Amino acid sequence: MAGVTSKPSLHPFEFVGAHKLYTEERFLLADEMGMFKTAQAIFANSKFRERNPNTRTLIISPTSVREHWARELEKWAYPHGSINLIYADNLKQGIASAGDSTWSVISYPLMSRIDNGLLRQLKNTGFHHVIADEVHNAKNPDALRTRSLKTLADQADYLSLLSGTPIPNTMSDLYVQMSMLDPAQYPFDPEKESSDQDNFRIARQSFIQLYLERPQAVKELLHRKMLRRMAQDYLGEHIPEAVNHRIEIPLTGAHLETYQTVLEKEMNVGRKIMDLAKSTLDPRLIDKSLQRYNKGRDVSCKYDSLDEIVDNEMDKKDGKVLVFTGLKTGVTDFLENKYGEYGAIAITGDVSTKDGVRENFRQQFQHDPKTRVLIATTTMNEGVDLTAATAVVDLTIPYTPAERHQRWKRSHRPGEIKKDRVDIYTLCAKTPGPQASLDQALLEMLDGKEEIVSYLLKGMQISLEELMTYDKTEKVPKIVRAITSPNKTIFNYFWSWRGVGTESAQRRMRRSPEMSKFIAELYPVFSMTKNAADIYIPIIREMEKEEGRSLEDKIDIGCGPGMLGYFLQEPTRGVDINPDMIEQGRKIYPANDLYEGTMSALPPAFKDKSSDLAVCSLAFQMTEPKKERAKTLQGMSRVLRHNGYAIITIPKDYMDAGNEKRFEEVSGEYGFTVKQHLKEEGPSRMDVYVLQKTHEPFSSRAYSLRWKGDPGGNR
Repeated sequence: MAGVTSKPSLHPFEFVGAHKLYTEERFLLADEMGMFKTAQAIFANSKFRERNPNTRTLIISPTSVREHWARELEKWAYPHGSINLIYADNLKQGIASAGDSTWSVISYPLMSRIDNGLLRQLKNTGFHHVIADEVHNAKNPDALRTRSLKTLADQADYLSLLSGTPIPNTMSDLYVQMSMLDPAQYPFDPEKESSDQDNFRIARQSFIQLYLERPQAVKELLHRKMLRRMAQDYLGEHIPEAVNHRIEIPLTGAHLETYQTVLEKEMNVGRKIMDLAKSTLDPRLIDKSLQRYNKGRDVSCKYDSLDEIVDNEMDKKDGKVLVFTGLKTGVTDFLENKYGEYGAIAITGDVSTKDGVRENFRQQFQHDPKTRVLIATTTMNEGVDLTAATAVVDLTIPYTPAERHQRWKRSHRPGEIKKDRVDIYTLCAKTPGPQASLDQALLEMLDGKEEIVSYLLKGMQISLEELMTYDKTEKVPKIVRAITSPNKTIFNYFWSWRGVGTESAQRRMRRSPEMSKFIAELYPVFSMTKNAADIYIPIIREMEKEEGRSLEDKIDIGCGPGMLGYFLQEPTRGVDINPDMIEQGRKIYPANDLYEGTMSALPPAFKDKSSDLAVCSLAFQMTEPKKERAKTLQGMSRVLRHNGYAIITIPKDYMDAGNEKRFEEVSGEYGFTVKQHLKEEGPSRMDVYVLQKTHEPFSSRAYSLRWKGDPGGNR
């Protein structure tokens, strides 16, 4: 760019980026990590200062690169000026000095701490140019850092947004950035909560709707306000080969037991996600009784895998390992000691950036051959060069694609240390059975978000449902499923089936076949079915004792995956409406003879008066109360021989006294006498009816059997 004189030289692509920032005045530079966005922004700033020598500039950056900005300003800025670094311990003084400084540099965490008075003081400074480095840190419209940045950005003549991950998480994040670049077109009042801004909600929804209808139009809007280039296209010869390894680690022993204990607990979503994250890494973070183990082996399955990676890299001449963890307490100190023989150091938020302390640690890892392992928390995710690492390990799974890419790009980039290859390891805890672990669910979520971000940037079509699926982590279906115990998942699923009947049940299964299959795979471990079996199996054995013979041709109505035969370990016949249940049943106990069909219209294979026993456990209440419930009783009566037995289990308190009396009366109409009515107070609390077919039915009419527990109650 003409008029800018500086000894360091720029790559041609950097001139293009700097020119865009300068000529557009409000612009997002979204070059991939390692493409010198800082230098491009400083060159643009120098041009703004040519236009107005009194230009005051505010730079907002991650804490880890605040001093890096000072060094880069000294290197690239022309003419030189005064640099004001604002820290927590000089916050008020630093803000007061901003008016007398050419550049003021403040971190995003401090932007979250400034009150209205300090923000007003910053605003009154009258910054001409605002540079927001790693602007994806300001994506939540209700976060103080975002609103503070928006206030200052709206006032500035020039705005330079920098980010290697311009869409960090969702479409909503992109709208916040667009509102800074073009406030008139994309309204957002930083002085109000987003929920209180009708114009904000309407405009953001219109932005999303525009994408849904014309994705190419959104792509064009982005390209007017954003320049994005990939490092491989411009600096390919300086970038090492990246080899990704996703390692699934089966949890076993105490590690698995601790994880499953946390999974069964009832707690708020945020805490549950945190406790599950801890338990996937190291069970001692949850179960303090395991702390007698001094090393990770035999306790943390993840640490065993990490040991293998570290050992492998230490066998290399210049091998170094960068370990990222989202957990600090009980982790960073432990790992620093664990790998002390390799000169391990840890950089966390406790390591000050002031006076170059954190930078000295970084340099130590980069250049000291004795320092071969670096354990880093999220404080080192962004903006720093850690290219000495020959292996990068995600010990915990991040929550956004932006964070994942930022971690990997600390070493997979042009930088201080040249190498041919970097291995990137993602350690994913895996639990047995069909239910995904939290790690597995997070990786699925990240992959899904990556795909959506790619579609957005390319202007490709996507549905509203797909677009909003990953909007909030705690509401992502895969995450919800992973943090909910199998018992809770199955209970919640079937609780909504109360009284729905055949047609509604079939519609639900067609609407969500994936969930239908998942429930079928989980069902064998459902504790309520085991608790019910613990009740009805002794009853069956007592009946057989009284009869002096084995009850023949036992049938299981609403059998799920054939649970009667599975628990008895005897071949039985069963019927269920869900084909996935039938398929699962044939896997877990092939000796059963299972049929797809309904409870209220048993398949022809269930012959008249052919069975001694019919069991309907935890399924009877799902029938439609007006007719299907009675027809199910009629069907049981039809297939039972004289003096045959029927056992029905129902969740406790589902019927009131009037319902119970009515049930006994209708049962009598269909040939049954109530032999026992047990009110079990055990873990699952259920009513158990033992009926005996003592006479032929008096009526073929399907009577209504509506109960208190049905939707709408007894109405």
